[in-house]
Parts: sequence; structure tokens; C-alpha cells
Amino acid sequence: MSPQMNFIYKARNELPLYMQNKHIHYAYGNTSFGTYFCVFENHNIIHLIFIDENNLKKTIENYSIKYRSALSFHSAEATHIFDKDLNIIDEKAHFILFGTPFQIKVWQSLLLVPFGSQISYSQLAINANLPKSCRAVANAIGANPIAYFIPCHRILRKDGGIGGYRWGIERKKIMLSYENIKMPSSFCTM
Repeated sequence: MSPQMNFIYKARNELPLYMQNKHIHYAYGNTSFGTYFCVFENHNIIHLIFIDENNLKKTIENYSIKYRSALSFHSAEATHIFDKDLNIIDEKAHFILFGTPFQIKVWQSLLLVPFGSQISYSQLAINANLPKSCRAVANAIGANPIAYFIPCHRILRKDGGIGGYRWGIERKKIMLSYENIKMPSSFCTM
């Protein structure tokens, strides 16, 4: 059984201060859902995204610019934090999320969507107590810095269509299938 996931929320403008005197590492490797790219500091995961292997060099360049001198290469995969199925194996692991209060509210609401379940964008907006902000909620979902663990892949269109996914629709389908296999009694709440 995986340890409980721990999340720390910070204002987006706190990121530069957080980076001071830190040794930020990046790692990449393979999961059941494709290649990941992870930015972390000790046990604290700051970003976890999926990439196409042919975009690895560009991804490293982009994050090197974003984190300036704080980012250093970490040759090993982040296997001390999670396994290939993205199960947390490090009891000290934390996710540190930098965002606006609106984004953080949406990301917290995403965390309440159970494994193996799916809901619509509009239902998530209602759950977040933002019923008139569906488009803004969708934008916050698209800005999610922690793939899979903040389960934006569980959000579907109101008509049940797969909708978009920042890291590819095919990957989203694979993740949903994986969860349905692991949780055969799952259901879809629209």
C-alpha cells in the first residue's frame, strides 16, 4: 500500500524565494503511462509531467531557464519517490504546488475525484464551488503541474467525451483504462 500523498500549497509568487539556496534536480524515466520528467528537491516534487522522448532536450532547456542555476542534472530516475505505476513509495514525499488561489482551489477539488471515477468539467466547477467559472476551471486544470497525482485525467466533457489532456489524449485513455482495470467496480459520475 502506498503512503499517503502530502501536498503543500504556496502562492505562485513564492517560487523564486523557495528556489533560493536549494538544489533542484530533475529526472526522467519510464512509467506505465510513458516517459515522465520530474523536478524535485530532496523528497519534494515540484513538477511531474509526461513528455515525448523526442522533446526531452527541449524540456530540460525550458526547465533550466525556469529554475536558472538551481536546477542540476540528476542522472537517476526518481525511483526513490515512486514506482513505474506511479505508486508513491517514499513516506517523506511531498508535492509542493505553486499557484494562484483559484488554481489551488481547483487542484484541491481534483484530489477529491476518487481513483477509477470520472466527472465532467462542469461538475468539478460545482464541486469547487465555482459553478459559473467552468472555462476558468478548465484552464486551471490545464495548468496542473503534477501529472497523474493531481488527477486531471479523470475529468471528461459533459457529454462523456474524453475531452483534452495536456499530455495527450491517448495517454489519458491509457490512464483511465488502467484505473478501470485496477478498480473494476468504478463508475462514471456525470
